[in-house]
Amino acid sequence: MGQQNQETIRFFFALLRAGLWGIEPDKEKYEGRNLDWDTVLHIAKKQTVVGIVADGISSLPATLTSNSRILGNWVPLVLNIEEQNRRVNVEVVRQAELFDRFGFPFLLLKGQGCASFYPNPLHRQCGDIDVYIGLDRSEEIKKCIVEEGYQISYENRIHFCYNAKETSVECHKLAHHFCCPWLNSAFQRIAIKELQEENPSRFECDGRTIAIPNDTFNAFYLFIHFFEHFYHEGVGLRQLCDWALLMKKSEDKIDWDRVYQYVRKVHALRAWRTFYAIAKRFLGLCLKQETESFPLFAHKAKERDIRFVMNDIFSVGNMGKYGAEAKAFRAKKQNKSTLHPYIYRVARIIYLIPFFPEEKICHPIWALCNVLGMVKR
Repeated sequence: MGQQNQETIRFFFALLRAGLWGIEPDKEKYEGRNLDWDTVLHIAKKQTVVGIVADGISSLPATLTSNSRILGNWVPLVLNIEEQNRRVNVEVVRQAELFDRFGFPFLLLKGQGCASFYPNPLHRQCGDIDVYIGLDRSEEIKKCIVEEGYQISYENRIHFCYNAKETSVECHKLAHHFCCPWLNSAFQRIAIKELQEENPSRFECDGRTIAIPNDTFNAFYLFIHFFEHFYHEGVGLRQLCDWALLMKKSEDKIDWDRVYQYVRKVHALRAWRTFYAIAKRFLGLCLKQETESFPLFAHKAKERDIRFVMNDIFSVGNMGKYGAEAKAFRAKKQNKSTLHPYIYRVARIIYLIPFFPEEKICHPIWALCNVLGMVKR
């Protein structure tokens, strides 16, 4: 992050906050400035927040966006994001109706459920459809899906995948998996208890009500999900935006003491404090319920941790696509490199051991057992 123009980075975050919360950036700060729009667009692409930053741009006065090239670069990208969201929304409804016919509950994880937190849901960059099915009924659901004409494209112990037209659907037997056995055991107990309850949250998707995890578990789960990506390959700002918007939207419904207990059970307090501080400082999250047990785990982040994580976010981008490991994978596919990508994975494990020691130490052991066929799939 330190490599880029700090004024441009501040401008990027001002636009991102404006798009997230529907507020106007401080226009006076930028009037008459020579703004680096190309760098702002590059950062937005790297962090997969183009649509949200574009919403922030729309709140600026015409004097700042009068150059036709500025809007010309953004408009096609935003229109494409909107079209992708409409397509995925249609498929979410189609899959929910399919599960209805099967007689199984349809519980959506992440994705379009997170999009519903945004001022303009169509401007969140979308991806796969993730459905929680649980381990007990996974074989029965898979059989029904195959009988419906879908082909299972991939399966492991966590989920199986199939393609529904242009969209990948992941059916999760487990919501998440830790390599560290005692952390994994703690998480699975929490997830089974929370995800099998009969009182999920809901949102409207193309005229249909879709179930998503309850707000308390979702605040914990979204954090665990992006933290997993952070310690494996890297994470971008979009996942943090999802989390921040959920916490603000549902702060009166979330049982913060329960969240604290969950975070503590998976030994992730240091990470929570760090990412929460980033959400406050850079994304503009402001919760009114910072009382009682909340400060025990939300505050006291270390400045060096905040700098460490922000530098990593700006370096590797969304899902680590700009990091050394991703570049090595691409080079290996094109036969341009003899360095194995997993060398970078091991380097990242060592790099992050102080942040999450148990998981990072157990990860290579679990990976080796998996390669040797000792892990049940």
